[in-house]
Amino acid sequence: MSNDAHLAPGDPTPASDNAAPIDGTATDNSVAVEWRGRVTDDEINVLHAEAFEHRVLDDDWLTPLTTLSLGWVTARDEDELVGFVNVIWDGGVHAFIEDTAVAERVRRRGIGRRLIAVARENATAAGCEWLHVDFDDHLRSFYFDACGFAPTNAGLMRLK
Repeated sequence: MSNDAHLAPGDPTPASDNAAPIDGTATDNSVAVEWRGRVTDDEINVLHAEAFEHRVLDDDWLTPLTTLSLGWVTARDEDELVGFVNVIWDGGVHAFIEDTAVAERVRRRGIGRRLIAVARENATAAGCEWLHVDFDDHLRSFYFDACGFAPTNAGLMRLK
């Protein structure tokens, strides 16, 4: 595959807001899901702190998102950021799901599935052939059953 078939971060690709749930459960269509949707560092920091149960940090998200990521997916309930996922890639055929977060008040409404579906669709459009994810054990059902990932062997090494 030629390099021009791959999209660089920031290249426009079609957004998708109508991904059907894989497991047939209801989807909340009142929440707008968008590929490379508008987002601020503060919004991501607040949502990430809630989803990963830590204090609100003052991290710079936008620089790495716009320079290193293939893209990201946002979910908004009116103007409030209620969902986010970062799609990292190797510049070739591998994309990686990172930092999937859904606000507690809107969980179990299909928003996480929609975030992953839009990430999958746009990674495919960019020429990626593989979508990777790692997660804590309590999320197995979400990623395997709801989103369609398959179990695989992987390795992990703690560096700190």
